[in-house]
Amino acid sequence: MTSERSAEPVTRATLRARHVGDPAAAPLDPEAPPARPRPLVAVGAVLAGLVLAGLSRLDGSLPLIVGYLVLGLVVVVGWPRLLGSATPVGSSLVLLTALVGIATALAVREPVDLALVTVGVGAGVVAMCLQPLVQAPARETLAAHLAASALGIAVLTCGAVLLTAPATGGYPVAVAGVAVAVAAVADLATERPGRQAWMLPVAVLLGGLGGLATSLALDGGLGAWAALLGMLVAGVALCLRRMLAQLPAIDSAAAPAAGVASVLVVGPVVHLLARALLG
Repeated sequence: MTSERSAEPVTRATLRARHVGDPAAAPLDPEAPPARPRPLVAVGAVLAGLVLAGLSRLDGSLPLIVGYLVLGLVVVVGWPRLLGSATPVGSSLVLLTALVGIATALAVREPVDLALVTVGVGAGVVAMCLQPLVQAPARETLAAHLAASALGIAVLTCGAVLLTAPATGGYPVAVAGVAVAVAAVADLATERPGRQAWMLPVAVLLGGLGGLATSLALDGGLGAWAALLGMLVAGVALCLRRMLAQLPAIDSAAAPAAGVASVLVVGPVVHLLARALLG
C-alpha cells in the first residue's frame, strides 16, 4: 500500500524560506497561532521575575516561599487550560496538591532543604495518577492528561529549586528575575513574522545586560557570573515561552501562566550556576 503524501525532502532552502516568511513555503505548523506580540505572556513573565527579584532581597526564606505560592497559583489555574486539558478543574487540583506539598516542605527548615521537596512532588504525582480513576474524561485522554499534569508538576518543582539558590550567597535570584523580565519585554518587538529568528539572540543579549545591571546596582561592580547567569536564564525562559506559544489557548486568559512558568522553569539553571560560581 503506497501513501499519497509527498516524499519531498525538507531542504535548507525550504527552511530558510519559512524563516523569512516566504508565502510560497508551507508554514512549519499550519495550525499554530500566528507569530505576534502577546502582552499577557510578557506581563506574566515580567511581574513574576520582578516579584522574585524583590522578595529575594528580604531576610529569610519565608518571603520567597510566599511569592512562590502566589506565582504557583497562577500556574495551577492557567496551566491545564493552556494545555487544553479535558478536566481543567481536576488537573488544577492535582497541581494544587503538588504546590501545597512543595511549599510546606520548603517552609519546614531554614534555610530551605531541597531534599524535602520530593515529598510534595510525590503527593502531586499520586494525585495525578488517581485523577483518571474518578474522572472519565481524564481516562479518555489519559496520555494527554498525564503529560500536561507531569509538565505542570515539573514547572512547580523547578520553581522550588530556584528558592534554594540564595543559600549559596550573592543574589542569583535577583539577577535571574531581572534578566528574564527584561528579555520578556523584548518579545513584544521580536515576536513578529520575519523577526522570530532574532528572538533568542536578542533575549540572551538583554538577559546578560540585565544581569550586569543588577550586579552593578546591588554590588557596585560588573560580575561576569551575573552576565552569564542572565544570558542562560533568558534563553531558557524564552524557549519555554516559544514552545507554549504554539498552543491554541495562548491567546486566552490563561496566557499569563505561560509567562510565570517561564520564570519558574529556570530554577535548576540558577541553582547549578550559583553552586558552581558562588559556592
